[in-house]
Amino acid sequence: MDLSERRELRQTLFQFAAAAISAAPPPARIVEFGLGRAAAALLHRHPDLAKGLRALPATRIAIDPTDLPYSVTIHVGAGPVRLRVSRTATTPPADAKISGTIAALTDLAEGRVDGDALFFSRLLAIEGKTEVVVELRNMLERAEIAVGPDLLAACAAAPGPARRLRRMAANLVAARLSPAP
Repeated sequence: MDLSERRELRQTLFQFAAAAISAAPPPARIVEFGLGRAAAALLHRHPDLAKGLRALPATRIAIDPTDLPYSVTIHVGAGPVRLRVSRTATTPPADAKISGTIAALTDLAEGRVDGDALFFSRLLAIEGKTEVVVELRNMLERAEIAVGPDLLAACAAAPGPARRLRRMAANLVAARLSPAP
């Protein structure tokens, strides 16, 4: 499978996941619990990122995946990083906001694409304190995040439901990667 086929598969999986979540969205509190565990595992795996987020000025950054019915507000600055998930219609006020598809946001977090290219191609929108968003992007690039492995590591340490979800996702990916009969 060449690189373009992998990118197409990745995009298809993101679209599938976004459609499934949008069709029957779980309560925001459940998403917040799971995302909170994943974020804690990610910050544990990338301590320099955690330190950098605490060094930022106290800021609320809203992340709005435009193809999902949720937004995430991340509180950075002194103290532990906190996040809050809400339905998109009830996103709390933020000092900065980043909007884009979940695929674009994940690619940005992993450093797969240039944030400026996403912005100028209008696949990513930024509002508010852009200097904090630029610093966040720089930190993410230095951290060399791999969302898939980082999320799988978070699920590996989680109770039964997360392990079952991980197995379901792995089976879905394996089925999609298998050649057609």
